[in-house]
Amino acid sequence: EIILANMVQQKFTKKDSSVKDLKLLVYKKYKVDSILLKKTTDYYSRHPEELAEIYDEIYAEFKHKADSLDKIMPHKKTQKTDKIKIKKELLHSKKLQKNQ
Repeated sequence: EIILANMVQQKFTKKDSSVKDLKLLVYKKYKVDSILLKKTTDYYSRHPEELAEIYDEIYAEFKHKADSLDKIMPHKKTQKTDKIKIKKELLHSKKLQKNQ
């Protein structure tokens, strides 16, 4: 959620100065702070296989939602699902390179 918050904030802060710091909302939701996030990030940088599993779960959830939207609004179908697939493949190729 932090990654998504950063992405949204980067996209909309340029256009809309009323966008608040979304990271603070995520911190509040999970009762964490930037120090705990840093420790977690450090942990997963040392355990990339665990992080890849988390990304697989996130990918599956996004794909399910994108597929559902495509069914509801087929005339609005975009290439977003393909972008998600490409990013997942890129993640797995990096994982394979690291394991070799």
